[in-house]
Amino acid sequence: MIKSAVKEILQLPGDTPNNMMYTSTKYKGLSVMRAAWEAYLQQLNINTKLENLNYQHVNAVRDYETIITRCLSELQVSRDEATGYVKQLRQHLRHREFKTWCAYPKKGKGVVLFEEVPASSMKNYQVLSGEKC
Repeated sequence: MIKSAVKEILQLPGDTPNNMMYTSTKYKGLSVMRAAWEAYLQQLNINTKLENLNYQHVNAVRDYETIITRCLSELQVSRDEATGYVKQLRQHLRHREFKTWCAYPKKGKGVVLFEEVPASSMKNYQVLSGEKC
């Protein structure tokens, strides 16, 4: 629903790749929240924090390892990629969406240049040219 609303509000064509919407703004994406990720990212964050607090009574009723493993498998992320904070994991997921967007034969043509040439980013363009929004 969010995806459709954003496309309609921005008057994007219906065939605009969804990956573009979830890609980070530094790669010319929209950085729209992906609800399918957020549920698991929030669960992962909550259980990681509770596990680190090490409360005896909470530890007795929660199986942190199972919940964390399930969240990572739903996000299709390995333990090695999930080191650090949820914010970093979210950036990893956004970068993965960018790579998927680049792989499209027609709609992804030239998209890889957004990563290779940082000056193509609007923020960098404004800094280099001295313009203000």
